Amino acid sequence: MAVKDLKNLETKLERGISKICSKKMSLLLGLYELISAKEAVINGGAEIKGLIALFHQVFVMHHPPSLPSSSNS
Repeated sequence: MAVKDLKNLETKLERGISKICSKKMSLLLGLYELISAKEAVINGGAEIKGLIALFHQVFVMHHPPSLPSSSNS
């Protein structure tokens, strides 16, 4: 494979990984919102409050890792 082909493949892989990470974060945020809604219905369950706090710490405040740039020439 030529260098140009490898760089093109690298770019496609990075875009694919980025889309996967974005979808993962979207699904996790949806799960967080679902748990929050269930907690509101239950109105005060201690276990669900703990889960919400955990999701808040890990998934809402956490920024997904950035992909390394492919600007190496």
